[in-house]
Amino acid sequence: MKSLTVLYDNDCGLCCRAVRRLVVEPTYLPVRFAPARAPQVRERFARAFAAVGDEQLIVLADSGEVYTGPSAWIMVLYALRRYRGLAMRLASPGLRPLVA
Repeated sequence: MKSLTVLYDNDCGLCCRAVRRLVVEPTYLPVRFAPARAPQVRERFARAFAAVGDEQLIVLADSGEVYTGPSAWIMVLYALRRYRGLAMRLASPGLRPLVA
């Protein structure tokens, strides 16, 4: 995995605020953000939308993996220098149920 594309709900105020904050965070790998409801994004990633439906957050790795739900949040945090440690803790079996 060399890069991530994050498809977020651009009708969600919280999601939009989170993206504005995340785009300035230092990362371990390139992370691109795209508004999931934009027609050109829906067309470009049609297979991902067909497979997972209308999730609020979809993370696509350049190597083909698709993450949704708690896994998507963990992957976003994992890509960020400041939050990788937190992502690894949240991915543990004991804390994983707390991720939403």
